[in-house]
Amino acid sequence: MIKAGKSNLDDLFEDLIHPNPNISKQAYIEISEKYQEEAMPILLSNLSASDIELRRISVKALGAFGVGIVPVLCQRFKELEDRVIRTSIFKIFVQIAAGNDEGQFPEQIFDVIDIALKAEIPELTLTTISLLRQLNIKGLSTLIRAYENGDSLAKLAAKTAIGEIDHPIAEKYFIKIL
Repeated sequence: MIKAGKSNLDDLFEDLIHPNPNISKQAYIEISEKYQEEAMPILLSNLSASDIELRRISVKALGAFGVGIVPVLCQRFKELEDRVIRTSIFKIFVQIAAGNDEGQFPEQIFDVIDIALKAEIPELTLTTISLLRQLNIKGLSTLIRAYENGDSLAKLAAKTAIGEIDHPIAEKYFIKIL
């Protein structure tokens, strides 16, 4: 385990995969605070790893980087066709949105949301709807489009997400679709 004040990136990567979730969390928080530039390429490459746990912890670590990483992830999403990587990127977006009280996301997120919803990949659809739910009222119009134009999975997930948004417009639309 890393001793406070004596960490380096290699030690943090060792702790990142530690079975104790508290040690792992401490490592990815420190990585996000001190080593974003050095760690980002490694963590991004882990999104295609066959080891599910390595992918999951890499998603958490990248999510800790915050909103500043969104443009890089949007670009990567557009460049790659791999469904595992694309879904992992959206899981990072969900992590960022969950930890972002101000709800500030670059507008370019909606370009990749549209691409994700058109892909009709079930795990990507569900993760995208989850992100839109996290974006609250900012994601509502896209949720409504997903409900009106999506496949059956998108419709069902969007309907549920719309019902969970505490806003008069969402409530009115939810009553309409009921």
